[in-house]
Amino acid sequence: MFLFALAVVFTANAQDPQGLETVQQQSNYNSASSYFYYHGTASDTIGIGDSIWNYTVRIRSKYALKPHVYFDIDSTGGTFDTTSITLYSKTASYEDWTSRKTVAWNSGVDTSGILEPASSVISEFWKFEIKGTDDTFKASINEYFIKWTEDR
Repeated sequence: MFLFALAVVFTANAQDPQGLETVQQQSNYNSASSYFYYHGTASDTIGIGDSIWNYTVRIRSKYALKPHVYFDIDSTGGTFDTTSITLYSKTASYEDWTSRKTVAWNSGVDTSGILEPASSVISEFWKFEIKGTDDTFKASINEYFIKWTEDR
């Protein structure tokens, strides 16, 4: 019974009720456990022929949330160019994404880092995106972790 309840709370590849936004994970806010961890797979890459990778989550809260995102990316070859790592959010699925925090990856070596906006926002959908400026650089996404805190 517990596993069934857990499966209902954390639904993979779900859509919002209007069917406008595909999300990889979703949950209601719970201060003790409102976090998502994603361990990359072999297909989680940017590079030749595909220079954008993103992961979208949905977390419901009646309060503003402040996310803390940790990411780990490895360079796997090619000619290096600037790569942007951005956290986006939006309140409803039909809205446009708003950038909350961006960092640039310029060195071409393996990297990890943190994305944390300066303030809390009321948003239900969050997207973590890695985007290369061209498709000659290759990188793999090892892991991604996001934890929210509520602003009451």
